[in-house]
Amino acid sequence: MGLVIMPQYLRFFDTQIGRGMFATLDGPESELRFTIASLSTVGVRFVIVDRICNRAIERLREIGLKQCDQDRVRLIFENESALPPFYFASSLTEGDMLSTQARQVAVSSDNQFIAAARSAGVLDTPKRDPSGEVTVNEDHHTRLQLRVKNSAPAILVVSGSWHPNWHARVDGAEVIVGRVNIAFRGIALSAGDHLVEYTYRPKTATAGIWISLVSWALIALLTLRQAGTRIKTKILGTCCSTQYMFRALL
Repeated sequence: MGLVIMPQYLRFFDTQIGRGMFATLDGPESELRFTIASLSTVGVRFVIVDRICNRAIERLREIGLKQCDQDRVRLIFENESALPPFYFASSLTEGDMLSTQARQVAVSSDNQFIAAARSAGVLDTPKRDPSGEVTVNEDHHTRLQLRVKNSAPAILVVSGSWHPNWHARVDGAEVIVGRVNIAFRGIALSAGDHLVEYTYRPKTATAGIWISLVSWALIALLTLRQAGTRIKTKILGTCCSTQYMFRALL
């Protein structure tokens, strides 16, 4: 079975990390495009690179990553700006270019989500360090439940993959799951304490549920019809027997 990679992730890695990265870090075909913003967005805290990868080492130093350790074969660089799996951005900006202040600003080209951010009061708002807390209640590959507390309206960014089959509820109410930072998930939140629930619901699963319900309904209908036919036959048989008894008595 082949590995299927969604277009937005191919685009993210091609434009924000570097075409050819999966083949080699230092080959002539590689285009090393990674920045602190792109590495931080995907949560990369440490980069381990072989000493022979001169172009990659030069690029890491160029974007400002500091070397924190080494051995005879490798160098280790640390990215102190790496973002956690769940975090608040105080503002949403329209576009597809990652902000150099990713901790403060999320970007999106999703028109429906941009409208939701505008309604929540977090579209193009002044940049500030958002304060808040995120507690993970449940983290499963098809379900995520978070208890969040944010002091001001914000975008809650989840560094997991965006897909149209992801749905979210905030305090029980359905909300829009936007595609933010090119390939990730985001929802707009008002200030306060909230229960956030993400659920992955494939369309094929929904269709399967409806097919099962219709199948069970048809089975139940046929069973009832067969039962009704048997009862009717039994009643008719009883009536005929009674009729014959009356005739015999007469």
